Amino acid sequence: MISKCGPDTLRPVFFMNLRTLASISMAFMLWGCSLISPQSPMRTLYWSGIVEIRTDFEISEGTRLIIAPGTRILFYPHEDPSSDRNDHPYFPGAELIVFGHIEAAGTMDAPIVFSSASKKSVAGSWGGVNLEEGATGFFRYSEFRQADSAIHARSAQVEISRCLFEDNLVGIRFNNSAMLIEDNLLRRNQVGIRFHLGAPVICHNRIEHNDKGLFITSYPRDYRIMENDFLDNRQYQVILGELVPDDVNLGGNYWGQAAPEELERSFYDGRLDDYLGKIIYVPRSDAPFTKEGLPWTQ
Repeated sequence: MISKCGPDTLRPVFFMNLRTLASISMAFMLWGCSLISPQSPMRTLYWSGIVEIRTDFEISEGTRLIIAPGTRILFYPHEDPSSDRNDHPYFPGAELIVFGHIEAAGTMDAPIVFSSASKKSVAGSWGGVNLEEGATGFFRYSEFRQADSAIHARSAQVEISRCLFEDNLVGIRFNNSAMLIEDNLLRRNQVGIRFHLGAPVICHNRIEHNDKGLFITSYPRDYRIMENDFLDNRQYQVILGELVPDDVNLGGNYWGQAAPEELERSFYDGRLDDYLGKIIYVPRSDAPFTKEGLPWTQ
């Protein structure tokens, strides 16, 4: 798949490797074969059906977790309030902590669901999928609900496409990670995407009805954020944190039909605090890149 943000050469090589790995793994699953062998450099785990996580579960370095289409992964409140993983960079509630590789490749008709075990739970009822330093992840046709930080990557390499993030405290959160975030719907979260450092490609996403659409906390570098739809995020479309003293180029996105003065009031940047950089939003698209609802079904 060629990135909608531009030529495929713009994305890191590992994204292509993750996609190749996913295709090979799914082929083995469909034929009912195991990827585990004495010669295999990685231990492989398969999840399918309903998986309940009642406390933190680790995918160790050298282990690959493959999740079958249609799997539901249900998280419970943490049963050990004294755990040292209740505080940042971890979160309260059960979490999936990845030191190896995770591959959640659902289908349009059978998405993979990550959610609280209770449909009545509020945002923050479970921790998140944490990808630790050196970990890799591939998420496609997956849905995330009611998490603190649904996907949280630290010095990791992650591709996320055609996924739904709704009713979380933070949809996608990362620190110093190489991220490809493309063709997703992020809605009704407190924050759609939040990142600190990192070199993300964020393209062709619909980011709507969150409290805050995009929160850049520190020194973005080598980023490419374009052809996204930022729509009706209640407090701010974009926030710059105190460690962003330079202007941030967000031209080429769609911001709705707001006049320039109104749009600028939806940014927390150097227009409000002079020690911050400013958000450069021109050229701005005059038409959305996605349609309402799940973009990949249209």
